[in-house]
Amino acid sequence: MNADPHLVMLAIDKINMDVSEIKTHMSGLTDAVTKLAVIEERLLNFMRESTEVRDSIRAIESRMRRIESAAATNHQKTDSTYDWVKSIGLLIVGGGITYITTNVVKGIVG
Repeated sequence: MNADPHLVMLAIDKINMDVSEIKTHMSGLTDAVTKLAVIEERLLNFMRESTEVRDSIRAIESRMRRIESAAATNHQKTDSTYDWVKSIGLLIVGGGITYITTNVVKGIVG
């Protein structure tokens, strides 16, 4: 097996060019994998932060429901207090009118 040295050199040059192309493509793949890792890290951070935001929103909604419920209860208590004050006011006015009417009738009759 006697190979021509010129053909051997051509084959070696071809292999060197192929290896150079492979190195170039490997460098590109390395850059792509690095970018994907950065994107994955950002995505994980975003997901973590969105979970925290969702939990905060749920806590705020819960507080809002409690506040609205307390406000409705306070409104009912205020209405009840207003009714009592109104009734007492009417009793006082009614008592005053009765007193005046009684004294006027006594003055006319008496």
